Amino acid sequence: MSSLLPSYPYLIVGAGISGLAAASALLERGVSGGDIAILDKGRQVGGRMATRRFAGTRFDTGAQFFTCTQPAFGALIERAAADGAVTEWYSRPARRGGLEGFPVWRGSDGMTALPKWIADQLRESDVTIALEQRVERLQSTAEAVIVTSNRSEPIQAEHVIVTAPSPQADALLATAGLPTQNGAAAEFVPCIAALLLCEAPIEGLVNRHGWHKPDDARISWIADNATKGIADRAAMALTFHLAPEASSRIAREPEPQREPHTRKVLTDWAATHGLRQVADALSQADDTHFQVKYWRYARSIGAQQEPGYRVVEPRVTLAGDGWSPSRIESAFISGRAAGMVA
Repeated sequence: MSSLLPSYPYLIVGAGISGLAAASALLERGVSGGDIAILDKGRQVGGRMATRRFAGTRFDTGAQFFTCTQPAFGALIERAAADGAVTEWYSRPARRGGLEGFPVWRGSDGMTALPKWIADQLRESDVTIALEQRVERLQSTAEAVIVTSNRSEPIQAEHVIVTAPSPQADALLATAGLPTQNGAAAEFVPCIAALLLCEAPIEGLVNRHGWHKPDDARISWIADNATKGIADRAAMALTFHLAPEASSRIAREPEPQREPHTRKVLTDWAATHGLRQVADALSQADDTHFQVKYWRYARSIGAQQEPGYRVVEPRVTLAGDGWSPSRIESAFISGRAAGMVA
């Protein structure tokens, strides 16, 4: 864990791509890296751009890919690709109605590769990134914002940029007596991600790029991380994303019940579609081959639009991925915009 100073001119809550983009923008403005700190509750940077090592291989558990339409994000991706942090997964073809094709990107060895690459550059510029720091309280004074986490002494900051999902951001604003977003924020839907290692390939489960969107209300996404290019190709390293309704139902269960209930949803789905190999793999898999991850704020809906950030008061700015449907790119653009104005 990085050591923290008692005060910083700029403190960023969240080391997802939005928070990392905000720090990068501050550096671009000429702020010294030593004047910037990032706090995050996780054990690694990236937020929902998460890759988990499990069953001897790698699985992308959260975001599965990203696209790029904005020049600022494109410039970042060009540099990251040159350094080997990201690679083009496949090219989406042009569609009817004149819509042009475009590349779909992934992290070179998992989605966490891009935020890790950005974080490495920030650290080289003396930005402090402190992980396993859950920010619990803000206190706004005339001179500073006092930030309290679960693992450090209170820190004074001249400016705070909060990049957590809007429900979490509102909870923090409330601790400081600051106005919340009063229903104007984007809503978020949850997602249960299930990881399954199959010892043998299953023909026809995913397309040639390694993914499939089932026409089924229970499952929203399947990816084979081996075909995708980040896992050992000797087996199928499958990531299933349950649909929001199924995810919400399972999330209401006590945590020990989430794994068996997720397994049942997947087994029933496999039986419905005649996927006996999947059903067999699920029935045989122990906890060394099957694992469940719960994303409480997986995807924003009803997203806000530009400018991509909100100044709550002169010392507190909000940013994140709830500002447009493009998710990873919008999170980057939002964080960068906040860093440019804070």
